[in-house]
Amino acid sequence: MSRFQFEQDCEVRDIALLYGVVAGDHFPLPRCAALIQDADSHDEVVDLSIYCGLDRRYEEYFGIDFWKIFAKPSLNEFAALPVEVRGIFRRTLISCYKNRRIPQVCFLTEYTNHLPMDTREYVNFYGSEHHALLSAYLRGEEMPDNIRTSPAYYNGCPSSLIVSEKPVQRPHGITRDANNNLHFGPTQKLDFEMEVGFYISKPVPRGRRVPLEDAIQHIFGFVLLNDWTARDMEDYERKPLGPSQSKGAVV
Repeated sequence: MSRFQFEQDCEVRDIALLYGVVAGDHFPLPRCAALIQDADSHDEVVDLSIYCGLDRRYEEYFGIDFWKIFAKPSLNEFAALPVEVRGIFRRTLISCYKNRRIPQVCFLTEYTNHLPMDTREYVNFYGSEHHALLSAYLRGEEMPDNIRTSPAYYNGCPSSLIVSEKPVQRPHGITRDANNNLHFGPTQKLDFEMEVGFYISKPVPRGRRVPLEDAIQHIFGFVLLNDWTARDMEDYERKPLGPSQSKGAVV
């Protein structure tokens, strides 16, 4: 969970709430938490499992045991709840924070971040026509015709997802040198792009399609991420089936 600064003239809500998964010395098993920040950049982290264990109103109102949901090491089960339920929980939590009705025992001072969700699939899209055009230009190619009519993406490697501040290991793979000879070794052209990732959280039964008007029910939230790429490896391995180890080291 990352902290951020508000500009003085920026139109924002007076309270921001970010969900995450954390662990600490006195609770080594990861559990769900919320970072709450006000417009003065004052922030606190709330252990949601303790909070819902002490305040049972959510269980009584929804018939859902939020304590058990938030005691788990991922937000998957909470994220799959109807958006209306999650919205009520969020607004109630913010109201309790504003009115200082959250017990002090719920606040965390020392913790480490973990991945917020158990991710089984990771898909990397072109973000826009400009993104696709620049990518084609850098390769000396024409922009594909399908960019304007259908999503262009490849299936990434979920195991490459890590949290911030984890060390990044330089990937190894096959590259070509200036004389067109092949070599296996560490990449010499490793870079990263800052991108936006969206968590799709509500399961879709196999064989069913989601109408566009229902898409919001399936989007839990978004994160900022760094997409690392070994460019010299990518140039060799991306044809004909797309990137492999060049895009599978770390995200």
